[in-house]
Amino acid sequence: MEHIIAYNPYKNGNKGSVSSQPLSVYDKTIAYPWMAELVAAIRGGNDELKKQLPFRCAHYYQFRDNRRSQKNAVPESFLFQTTIDVDDKEYVDKAIEKARELNCSGTIWNGALLHLEYSARKKLHIDIRMPVGMTIEETQRAYCEALGVPYDESCITPERMLFITDKESEIYRSPHWYEVLPQEELKRRRQAYLDRGLTIDGRGGKVNSLQLKVNSNHKVQSSNFQVQSKDHVQDHRLPGSDSHHAVSAGSAIQPAQPCDSNAAHAAHLSPAGAHQDAGAEATGKNLAA
Repeated sequence: MEHIIAYNPYKNGNKGSVSSQPLSVYDKTIAYPWMAELVAAIRGGNDELKKQLPFRCAHYYQFRDNRRSQKNAVPESFLFQTTIDVDDKEYVDKAIEKARELNCSGTIWNGALLHLEYSARKKLHIDIRMPVGMTIEETQRAYCEALGVPYDESCITPERMLFITDKESEIYRSPHWYEVLPQEELKRRRQAYLDRGLTIDGRGGKVNSLQLKVNSNHKVQSSNFQVQSKDHVQDHRLPGSDSHHAVSAGSAIQPAQPCDSNAAHAAHLSPAGAHQDAGAEATGKNLAA
């Protein structure tokens, strides 16, 4: 099982520069004492220090020339996961509880929870597996509705980055977080996008008019509507897939203990490898909490 993350492990690193690393390297970074000290200082009121934190990319594990930009995102490295940003403290505790509830529910979000962490300002990041055929925007809108938190359109950019926090800020981790999916699963998910006239990573193109939408209970219903409408989302599970989070029965990727989301899986925090620099121009775009 391979886990790869595009991130910059350096303090005050170039915001346009990332490299593809094993997730074990990320684990070494979050365990450094200076990470805990920096996060504590930010939560103590020094918000300017947040820009010094290392950062990770939410949607892709590789960028051409190690430059973090939309055009440099390698389509084949799309992770089929996205990060929900709960940016209001009053929603944090309820969102954690609801995310765990959805992860064990009879909806399309069953088994979808990949990661929970407190952000630099003690707010919340929720990483989830995207249902088959749904784009980043559609997934974000539907999950925020199910979670009961405001949708944030700044979270859907392909090259999106998030400042990372220390090991103690990690609440839960699935063994499938930042996993490179098996070839058969990748083929199935990419084909679902192609069938809609999208690219293999769910971008661009013209889509067909027969879609599916998720109702207020997040059960799937047939409906005709245009995907361009920002008021609806789709679920395109293929024949033979299960009724939960769009992974076929018998697939190598099944939710690992989907209802055990109360603590980080320490067993999956593996030893680290070596860092490498990824010199590239800074962009300063899409800074996340």
